Amino acid sequence: MPNTLPSFASAVRRALIPGLAAGTLLAPAALHAQDAPADTTGQGERKLLQEKLPLEPGRTVRFTATEGSWMSVDVSPDGSTLVFDFLGDIYTLPATGGTATQITRGMGFDAMPRFAPNGRDIVYVSDRDGDENLWVISTDMADTVQLTRGDGQSYLSPEWTPDGDYVVATRGTKLWMWHRDGGSGVQLISEPAALRTIGAAFGADDRWIWFSGRVASGSLYTHGRDLYQLARYDRDTGEIAPESDRYGGAFRPVLSPDGRWLVYASRHIADTGLRIRDLESGEERWLAWPVQRDDQESGSSRDVYPGMSFTPDSEAVIAFYGGGLWSVPVDGSQATEIPFEIDVALPIGPLVDFDYPIEDTPTFVAKQIRDAVPSPSGDRIAFTVMNELYVQEIPDGTPRRLAADLGGVQQHPTWSPDGRSIAFARWTDDDYGGVYRIPANGGAATLLTTEPGLWQYPKWSPDGARILVDRADPRLWEEAIQRGGLTGPSELVWIPASGGDATEVGGPNVSNWHFTNDPDRVFAYTFGQGLVSMRWDGTDVRPIVRVQGRPASGGGSGQNASAIWMAPAGNLALALIVNDLYVVTVPRVGGDEAPLVNVRNPENATFPSWKLTDIGGQFPAWSADGRSVHWSIGNAHVVYSLDDMEAFADSVDAARAAEDAAADDTADADADAAEDTDAAEEDE
Repeated sequence: MPNTLPSFASAVRRALIPGLAAGTLLAPAALHAQDAPADTTGQGERKLLQEKLPLEPGRTVRFTATEGSWMSVDVSPDGSTLVFDFLGDIYTLPATGGTATQITRGMGFDAMPRFAPNGRDIVYVSDRDGDENLWVISTDMADTVQLTRGDGQSYLSPEWTPDGDYVVATRGTKLWMWHRDGGSGVQLISEPAALRTIGAAFGADDRWIWFSGRVASGSLYTHGRDLYQLARYDRDTGEIAPESDRYGGAFRPVLSPDGRWLVYASRHIADTGLRIRDLESGEERWLAWPVQRDDQESGSSRDVYPGMSFTPDSEAVIAFYGGGLWSVPVDGSQATEIPFEIDVALPIGPLVDFDYPIEDTPTFVAKQIRDAVPSPSGDRIAFTVMNELYVQEIPDGTPRRLAADLGGVQQHPTWSPDGRSIAFARWTDDDYGGVYRIPANGGAATLLTTEPGLWQYPKWSPDGARILVDRADPRLWEEAIQRGGLTGPSELVWIPASGGDATEVGGPNVSNWHFTNDPDRVFAYTFGQGLVSMRWDGTDVRPIVRVQGRPASGGGSGQNASAIWMAPAGNLALALIVNDLYVVTVPRVGGDEAPLVNVRNPENATFPSWKLTDIGGQFPAWSADGRSVHWSIGNAHVVYSLDDMEAFADSVDAARAAEDAAADDTADADADAAEDTDAAEEDE
């Protein structure tokens, strides 16, 4: 039979994303890396600690630890000593607890140690030579041997064969086996390609390699499908036999020396526990729950669960959880904590410390202005900076603060048609939000809305009677898990310009609502139909125009405009595609589908079109006369005159025509001169 692993079936269960650390690192006093004293060791020792890594040790962090996180532990064959990893170094410890002895030290990251059957050697994973490989060190630290070589590979959970001649570990995603005396090793399992096999373990019969595997499908961060399950690999036939089908997965197997017990980790509801199986009867039960949170959803770069080990007498399992080491009896009696104390002397890189001047002045230059809109007369703009509302004469006026006494987040200003007032939205965490009206020349702000809510993007109607605005339940903002991502729908409403209750507009789901000179129609953008117009009650929806630009970097069709604004006169439209602005001519054609204008090459567009920006723009708006376009970029405000654009284009055309005419005149003169020369030669 081929060495393939049958599908691991499991019921779909929802669980939380795992945390990698179960315990915290304790020290007598808080000591951060930036506060570590400079390393006083000699150059020779620093070079030794650097190993073959590019980062030189520059400081040493010293403290005493009695807890750790994600520590893989093993028991020596005689049961007297434990070996474990801690902060990238390997330590040994008396099996009853006490002060740990450091076995490895340096800038390399050493992890997942396992005792050889002779009790004198330890295999572990280390990147000390610049990339992950397997290494073997003697317990007396007299001899260190690199078992594997190469770059660009990852290694997990090495384990000795019971005879001590070979090491089995995960290389990449597959189980491999190497002889302790050298060689390039052999891959044990190859198919299916998507199968990940980790956590090799041996029992009393060295014919079988126990491991956990999963066939990845979709995101590794989605718990519930293709969980890790246990299986056995037959070293004689190459066949694989499944050994579990638990809804919470099964991983990190460890077998008792007497061949009776199997212990592995599994998820139950939101927590991980250790289960024990009687291999003689097949019965199972929980041995310890909850324990260290597993790492099933992610890449599990240090296996799905920290390594654990049976004691030689098969009466207890030594495991890590809750920040400590525990002896867990197989009879189900109370677990006993194994105390440890580590005198840590951890070499770390040099202090990264730069002098970077930070001004501490009463004022500073803002990096961005937002929501800038021109007044109907075009001589002023209203905008916000850091949630504060301002008005400024353009082009070179001084910004003047409005509503300074109101506080809160002030945003989305809109001018009244007569230019005397500005409406804007406001939000505070205490009393939520509302729409306010304030004199453009300064004064007290008046609340126009009658109920609290999340109010956004108010737009004043051309006749000055109403304000169109988006309204949402404040709870949707409070419960949002990302900026701008509400957890429910909002609704488009209008309120009287003098204040009052809101009236729902209805109609399609739209954005970027605005007006032309027609007070009876609302213009807005939809991703399906492009720019549309409708009545105030959301009926009589008419498609106006769709605009596309160049394809995305991956190819395909052109990218649709993310917003389109109709010009006040209704003959042009302003489109935003990615971060660039275009003006397109809008034909009046009617029908159920809006005409499409592709501006990938504006000169060849279906209707006259122009690209306005060369480095992008934000917060675009039409001037009241529709002959200028305003936008912002950073803290700059741009006014683009379409009349000047046309005049410039006309001057360029005239210059080209003059050049062509001059070239024609020169060509004609040259031709006349050539004819005269030919005639003179004939007369001679």
